[in-house]
Amino acid sequence: MWSYNCRGKIIGVKVEGSEILVGCSNGWIYLFDDLDTVWVKKLTSTYYRDPYTDVNVSCLDMYGRYVAVGTDFMDGKIYLFSKDGDLNWYRQFMTIVGCWERPDDVVAVSIADDVVAVGSEWINSHLHILSIDGDLIDEREVNGSLKDLRVKDDLIVVGTTTHLYINNKKVRLPVSKVFPDDELIFVSSPNGFYALDIKGNVKWMLKTKDPIFSVSNETVAVAGDTLVLLSKDGWKLWEAKVEKPSYVCCGDEYVYVGYRDCVKIIVDGTVVEEIRVKGIPVHVGGSIVCVEGSKLMIYNEYAL
Repeated sequence: MWSYNCRGKIIGVKVEGSEILVGCSNGWIYLFDDLDTVWVKKLTSTYYRDPYTDVNVSCLDMYGRYVAVGTDFMDGKIYLFSKDGDLNWYRQFMTIVGCWERPDDVVAVSIADDVVAVGSEWINSHLHILSIDGDLIDEREVNGSLKDLRVKDDLIVVGTTTHLYINNKKVRLPVSKVFPDDELIFVSSPNGFYALDIKGNVKWMLKTKDPIFSVSNETVAVAGDTLVLLSKDGWKLWEAKVEKPSYVCCGDEYVYVGYRDCVKIIVDGTVVEEIRVKGIPVHVGGSIVCVEGSKLMIYNEYAL
């Protein structure tokens, strides 16, 4: 096991290959590669004066050559860094009500080849679409509180507490998480799990309470009332009665489910192995990544 003590409580982790991006509650950002520290940065507020220097990292993403980091209302910005650590640009989002103004909370960000999509909110929720150079392409208000945001190819998918947005299409469906795949968009909702086409038509659904999910090349794992492995066209392959996990990751035949201090491997509905770890699993892939407060822990010996 490899571990690292960050300088603040870890609130977000993004893994891409051997690279791990970490954001902390007091503005610290870390980029690791092959367990080496590439760079460390500290964000501070430029809107409020001292002593209000601490900001919270509220969201992050990593894609290709770029790292994007959003901050809370103490700063209200989206920052785009290169993976070399250079700051390319930043943009602040502000809400003005009469004589009042306040930076928004930047609550979601997703990067694609040419686009950075950002979700911000204070009184209302907004989607901002920026070019990779930081130019504003479009922005719009969305209904409800923003829960998730993903960009894939020419799709921008937004989930809120009341609606699902697929580009300019609006579907009345409360959303927790979204995942745009090659042909379908998978969505978790408080009352079930849905597979929709890009026009917003429901192709199939699984009724379950507050599910979390994972998508592989061929299958979808949904953990709600029970753990279910399905084909992408909605056929149930197997089902297992397990305690609801905090994290799930599926391959085409197996499912990893994460609990505090433990990861279980399930095949054909049966637990075949239990891996003891420390902390809360947040990623299973080339390694198992866990967090506990400000501590980041990597288990390379359990690579998939």
